[in-house]
Amino acid sequence: KGGKVWSQPGRDPNDPFGPVFVPTVFNIARHLPELASRLPDQPAITVSQRRCDKLTYKSLTCTELEHLSNRYANGLTAAGITHGMRTLLMVPQGFDFVALVFALFKIGAVPVLIDPGMGVARLLDCIRTVN
Repeated sequence: KGGKVWSQPGRDPNDPFGPVFVPTVFNIARHLPELASRLPDQPAITVSQRRCDKLTYKSLTCTELEHLSNRYANGLTAAGITHGMRTLLMVPQGFDFVALVFALFKIGAVPVLIDPGMGVARLLDCIRTVN
């Protein structure tokens, strides 16, 4: 109870794409390694990009999302983010946003999502609210 499990047993924890400890509490991050294993090339996220009035789409596969979120989780852990820590996240929507949310869930940190366009007053109010 309260222990931790590997997201993918047997992988080297010093590998930046390797597993991170996932709290045994149930959250969506526990399903990502299995999804990446079952559907490695399946798009996990698709985002639109507009350039010169042309709309294009770019995807990140389940495996790519698993690797990117592991890399972020390992980096955040090395930076001192721990289980239960409230973490302000102000990142534009896209691949990095989703991967960082999964990374925080894998660590067991509590993401506090902040919209970059919310304005300074609302941002400061949000920071005060979450302490």
